[in-house]
Amino acid sequence: MGLIPVLIFSEVLTIVANEFLGVAPFLKYLTAAAIIFMSVALVGLATGMGARYPRFNADNATQVAGSPGGVAYMIAAVSYIIIMTVLLAWPASIYLWHMVRSRPLELSQVAFISACFTGAAILSVAIGVLQMRSGVQALEELG
Repeated sequence: MGLIPVLIFSEVLTIVANEFLGVAPFLKYLTAAAIIFMSVALVGLATGMGARYPRFNADNATQVAGSPGGVAYMIAAVSYIIIMTVLLAWPASIYLWHMVRSRPLELSQVAFISACFTGAAILSVAIGVLQMRSGVQALEELG
């Protein structure tokens, strides 16, 4: 249930920000796609880890966030975001460098950019799906 609002909010925010900043069309599509994949991964991660480390007796939300499961989620989410930033920003900077210099990308650079983007997509789907499965398995074990 959390995926739809997170996805809509973050996608609209990204599209509007890109329009205001005058971002190149290629990068507009890249960021829009990245937000979809990152939303799936982060919501899957949160759901899976929340089911794996439940805190049903918490009096308020701060107790859940400060629990070992909450801290583990924050560390995993920040690590994932750092990896995604590297996988997306490094190739995007190569693209921008060549665009500013009005030089075509070499075939090896296109392959590198494609590999980074494909790796980011695979990582995101894998994290989202695996964490959701882990969460379902944990809830089944609880009964």
